[in-house]
Amino acid sequence: MSDEQPELRWAPIPPGPRRGARVWLVVGLALGVAIVVAVLLAFLLPRGGPAAPESTGTPAPVSSTAPATPSAAPSSQPTPSPSPSELTPAKQAVDDRLLSALSDLESIETTSPDLALSIVAELQDQAQRISDSLPGAGVTDAHAEVEAYSSSLDDLVESLQSGTDVSARAETARNAIADLRDALRR
Repeated sequence: MSDEQPELRWAPIPPGPRRGARVWLVVGLALGVAIVVAVLLAFLLPRGGPAAPESTGTPAPVSSTAPATPSAAPSSQPTPSPSPSELTPAKQAVDDRLLSALSDLESIETTSPDLALSIVAELQDQAQRISDSLPGAGVTDAHAEVEAYSSSLDDLVESLQSGTDVSARAETARNAIADLRDALRR
């Protein structure tokens, strides 16, 4: 018995651990991170719409198509009001808020009194912000018109709370908005 060596047989190597689940986990996490980044970018980056007007305190130059020398005789035609593009950025922002308020006033007549009261409360807050945002010089008419608009909103609240017909009060508020928009264009 000299050299008996064990008999060698070939055996298959046992299979390694499966890593498929780990790969799918990494792919899923990477996809989730990409979706979160895309959503954050969509909300945080400015959109292609008009930029928010910034109040810098200096008026924007207004282009004028009228002749430089005034005529000696006053004309019988009313002077045309400037187009919205000729308004200063601050006045344009106020004008946009007023246009939004007009559509809100239209909806008041068809909504429930509770919802109408909340809409009017928002309009009152907006009227206060408009009053605060108007520059002091050159828009004294606009300040008076904001007060008239605010007063008409107070009357509208009173009418909503008492349950009376609000159409006449809403019309008064719409007229006050029209007067305020005219005052901004002067």
